[in-house]
Amino acid sequence: MPLNPIVMRVLSNRQFTQRAVESCLAQDIDGDVRVTVIDNGSSDGVGDYLRSVEGIHLTVLPEARGLHRVWNEALNTVFRALGAEYCLVVNNDVWLRPDTYRLLRLDQGLFVTGISADTEAQTREADPRSRIPHPCFSCFLIRREVWLRVGPFDTHMETWAGDGDYHLRMDEQGIDAYAIRVPFLHRVSGTLKTAPPKLRQKICQQADLDRVAFLKKWGFAIGSREYYARFRQKRENLYQATGRLA
Repeated sequence: MPLNPIVMRVLSNRQFTQRAVESCLAQDIDGDVRVTVIDNGSSDGVGDYLRSVEGIHLTVLPEARGLHRVWNEALNTVFRALGAEYCLVVNNDVWLRPDTYRLLRLDQGLFVTGISADTEAQTREADPRSRIPHPCFSCFLIRREVWLRVGPFDTHMETWAGDGDYHLRMDEQGIDAYAIRVPFLHRVSGTLKTAPPKLRQKICQQADLDRVAFLKKWGFAIGSREYYARFRQKRENLYQATGRLA
C-alpha cells in the first residue's frame, strides 16, 4: 500500500487548525495517510488540542522556527528517512475536500497544487483537467524528484517570498509547477489575522525582511513585472491584479 504523507506546520489558531487536521485525516486516497503536524512553538492553546488528536504524528518545537526551515526538515524526513515518492504540504488555515490528495496525485505532475477558495460553496465543484500556471503553496503536492533536483527552500527567506523563489528555481530546472482546479477553503493569512498584536507585528516585520532577501537574491521584487518575465512561458501578472501570487 502506498505511503501518503501530509505535512502541516502550526503556529496558532485552534479553530482553523482543528478543521484543517480533520480534513487531512478524512482524505479518501488509497494507502496509509500519515499526517505529520509540527507544533511550531505555539502559545495560544492549540498545542493542547494537537496532543489530544489521535491518528497524527506530532512534533513539538520549543521555539518557533521559520516556515521554510520547518518545511525543509519535514520534507527531508519524508523523502530520505521514509522513502516516500511524494508529499502533500498544507497550511493550518485550509479545509480540504476528501478527494484533494487523490486528485493531486492522479494528475502525475511533479509539483501540483489546488486552488484557493474564499467560501465553502466554491469548493463543491472540481475540474482537475483544468490547469492554472500559478501554483498555490498553501496546499501543494511535491514529488521526491523535485526535492532532489531543486533542493530545499531558501531559509534566507524565513516565511514569505519563498514560494516565488521556489517557483522560479523549479522553472530553471524545467519543472512545470501549476495548480489544477481542485478548490480548498482557505482563510488567507489566517495566522496573521488572528495573531495577538505583538506576534502580528513580528510576522509583518519578517515578511518585509523576506521580501528584501528575495530582491537581493534575484535583482527584482517578488510579483513584479520582471518576476513574471523571468519564467520560460509567458504568464499574466497575477500579483499586480490581486496582491497574491496564486
